[in-house]
Amino acid sequence: MLRSLKIKTCCLVLIFFFPSVLLAETALYKYAINLESSQKKTAISINLKDFNVSDKYKVYQTEISLGRNKSFYRLRIGFFKSKKEAARIAKKFKSKYSKLWVDRLHKQDRKILVAWLSERKVDPSINTTVAPSVNAIANKSTKMVGEPADKEKLAKNLMARANKAMKDQKYRLAAGLYTRIISLKNTSEHQQAMEFLGLAREKNGQLIHARAEYRLYLKKYPKGEDSLRVRQRLLSLKTLLLKPKRRLKKTSSKRSDWQFFGSLLQFYRQDVFSSNQTETINETLSTNVNFLLRKRTESLNIKSQFNANHLEYINNPSITGKARVNILFVDIADVNNNKSIRLGRQSQSKGGVLGRMDGAWIGYRLSPTWKLNMVAGYPVQTSISNLAEKNRPFWGVSADIGTVAKHWNFNVYTISQEIDSIVDRNAIGGEVRYRKDKQNHFVLLDYDIHYSELNTFFFVGNWRFDNNAAVILTVNHRNSPILTTINATQGQATQSIEALLLTYTEEELYQFAQDRTAKYNSLTISTTIPLSDKWSFNADGTISNLSSTPASAGVSAIEGTGNELFYSAQFIGYNVFNADETTRYQIRYDDTRTFTRTRLTASTRFRLKNKKWRFRPEITLEQRNSSNGGTTDKIKAGIKLDYKIQRKFKLELDVSYETGKTSFPVSTTENNYYISAGYIWDF
Repeated sequence: MLRSLKIKTCCLVLIFFFPSVLLAETALYKYAINLESSQKKTAISINLKDFNVSDKYKVYQTEISLGRNKSFYRLRIGFFKSKKEAARIAKKFKSKYSKLWVDRLHKQDRKILVAWLSERKVDPSINTTVAPSVNAIANKSTKMVGEPADKEKLAKNLMARANKAMKDQKYRLAAGLYTRIISLKNTSEHQQAMEFLGLAREKNGQLIHARAEYRLYLKKYPKGEDSLRVRQRLLSLKTLLLKPKRRLKKTSSKRSDWQFFGSLLQFYRQDVFSSNQTETINETLSTNVNFLLRKRTESLNIKSQFNANHLEYINNPSITGKARVNILFVDIADVNNNKSIRLGRQSQSKGGVLGRMDGAWIGYRLSPTWKLNMVAGYPVQTSISNLAEKNRPFWGVSADIGTVAKHWNFNVYTISQEIDSIVDRNAIGGEVRYRKDKQNHFVLLDYDIHYSELNTFFFVGNWRFDNNAAVILTVNHRNSPILTTINATQGQATQSIEALLLTYTEEELYQFAQDRTAKYNSLTISTTIPLSDKWSFNADGTISNLSSTPASAGVSAIEGTGNELFYSAQFIGYNVFNADETTRYQIRYDDTRTFTRTRLTASTRFRLKNKKWRFRPEITLEQRNSSNGGTTDKIKAGIKLDYKIQRKFKLELDVSYETGKTSFPVSTTENNYYISAGYIWDF
């Protein structure tokens, strides 16, 4: 009778949980073989037996939309649990489909996968098991996890681990272990776990949570010596909680209230370019909005930010206005920032992420010196589009380590990115920071293991001295742009890697990407020397070089710059002529492959006594000698002023005029000016 009841119960479990089991099985399949891509949909006419391949695999077709009513159709074979298995089968098709590749499953593939698995489950000719049979479940040994004997043993093991965590002052870990013991129910450790859970919460500073745990304990165990001890803890806890309430009333601040900040900037700009009686006028209206919403509770810090801008071309209606969302995310973290998650559009400059992205950044602190981060999403280039590049998914893992030995902080990462199902970027790297006394150094490394090439080496060393003088050394080696497979589209008629795969092989595109990527190297030494209480001297020198790129795929070669030199020196005065004033005199000299240029600049910044008006006049003299023998002399004068109507509302006006004359190869006179006017409102 009991055996029959078990069998019936197992049947019901299978009926109700068959979709979940099926979903779990789909997760085992990760790869497919992409035989070919085409702009036209064709009938599937492949017999797997002709290639000596088992018919346990499926031949199918998916459609990929590229926008503007354009689509690609992919002919694929699935489904494979490992990349090794897929590669082995792919070799059998290589003779006919030379451009095939092994690809991860996408959303369209998984829809077909679910239907395929469902068909296989009801097909008696296929010997596949979706779950253990009913008889196997019914005949299992009665000594299963969850039975009383195992529950008791598990509870004791968890209690030992929790007590050790309390001894090591790892209260968050201990609280989690005590919670697991309580969830087992009806064990000999249950009562003690309830008491110690409250104590762990209290030690971790979660006083309200601790009070709730103590109350639950007393409700279940109202009598006994242990209950008396818990009552005493609860009473002392109430006393602790009483003090903050009185302090909060005096300051009239509520920690749990939402705080809202924002700003609105709007500027009109007119540029007039006049050359030899030819005049061009551009008028634009730019708008930027920024909102920040924040809430802090006893256990969480919640933040949400939105930033967007819009540029309207007033006198040129043929150019469509550009609206871009730069930031739009929600960030949730505990009060100690041990656990955090940020979802949405954000900019990241660590963990190997190349700027703006749509996705998730998750952080979890493993110990006081180790924090693990995970990131996944899509890159966003707002200069090109306001949309995420969903054909370029990336994912990565990084770890923040520090502070180590008082002065060192580290970050290490690995990150992988695809584009149209082939490798776009696969890199490892890290950051090192060193701070001690008056030294501050930073190193960034990024190495692409797919291309076997160093993407970035960046070093900044800062040394300060007792007289407040400083020397800064900057060494920069990087690919320009950063080496990714999308670089292969430069100079091509299409910006789609998938479209290029119709003409070139995957290996050829990787080579084209390297061909379009130049190497940039620079070395900068700068110094700051205080001369007196009011004057200081700054100087810097830079040598840089951008390499040439070869011709390939119909794109012409580009000549390198050779070594280019840039020098700058300036005197800066503080409160020399009156209070709240800064004056700067600067000379710059640039020596490049195509020109040499000398610039002299004098500027000042000062406020009126009422502090509402601020003026920033500036004048620049420039002489430029081109390699073709031409000489250009320019003079530029301008003034920027702002008026603060209220603490949070300010008006700005910027006016500049530039005149110049070029002697060769054609004598040209230019007279240009621009006006910018607008307001900044902080709220």
